[in-house]
Amino acid sequence: MSLRLSSFAVVALLAGPAGAQQVQPTQPKAQPVKPATPPLAQATKLTVVPSAGPYYRGIPDRVRVRLTNTAGATIAGKRVNATVTYGFGPQREERLDLGTVVSNEVGIASFTSHFQLIGTVEPTFIRLSYRFDGDATANASQGESPINIQKQPTKLELVPLASTLPPGSPPSSIAEAKGKFVVTLRRGIGAGEPLGGQRVLFTFIGSSDERVTDSSGKIVVNGIIPSGQNDYRFQRVTFGASNLYANTHLENLTFPAGS
Repeated sequence: MSLRLSSFAVVALLAGPAGAQQVQPTQPKAQPVKPATPPLAQATKLTVVPSAGPYYRGIPDRVRVRLTNTAGATIAGKRVNATVTYGFGPQREERLDLGTVVSNEVGIASFTSHFQLIGTVEPTFIRLSYRFDGDATANASQGESPINIQKQPTKLELVPLASTLPPGSPPSSIAEAKGKFVVTLRRGIGAGEPLGGQRVLFTFIGSSDERVTDSSGKIVVNGIIPSGQNDYRFQRVTFGASNLYANTHLENLTFPAGS
C-alpha cells in the first residue's frame, strides 16, 4: 500500500513538532575598540642658520635658528625662544631676551638681534642661546652658538686744520691752525659714519703717538715734520682694527708748506 502525504503534512514534518522553537544562528560578540596608540614624540635639534645680513655695525640685524628632527626633516609650527648675550670683557655681560617665534614652514624661527640697544661700546663676544620646550609630538631641545662679527671696513681722512675753519676766521685762528692737521676715522661704507672712541697710531719720522678719536671721529694732531722745502710729509696714520671694525691706514701723505 503506497503512502501518500498531502502538501500540508510535508510542511508540518519539515517544521518539526508543533510548538517547537526554531534555533537562531549565534551572533559573534562585539570586541571593544582599543584606542589608537599615540605616536612617540620625535627627537629634535636646533641649529643656527648663517646670516646673509643686513648688518648693524658688523652684527647681523636678524639671527635665525632651524628646528628639525634628528633625521634632518624640518619641523614647522613650534614655539622657539632665543636670548643673546653681549660680553664686554671678563666682568660685564648684557643679556637681551629676543622673545618667542613660531618656526615657519621650513622650520626657521627668525629673531631681531637688537644690537643697537646696547649703545656704542664694542662687545668682545656675542653668544646666542636658543631652546624649544617640547610638546606632545616633539621633544625639547636647546643650544648655544657664538655670533660671528663681520668687521666693517674703515677709512681715514687727513686734512689741514686751516681748511676746516669757517670763512672769515680771524687771523689768530688761522695762525693757530698752521702746522696742525685733522684726522677723521669713518666707516668705509655708506655715508661714512664717524667712529668715536677708537685708537689711532700716528707714525712720524723717528717717533709715534697713539691718540683716541673724539665723539665726531676726529683727532687734531700737531708736529708735522717738514721733509723738504715745499712740503710736509706725514709718514703714516694707522687704525689697527677693533672688535667691530677692520684696520686701515694712510701713508706717504704730502701737503703744501704753510698748511
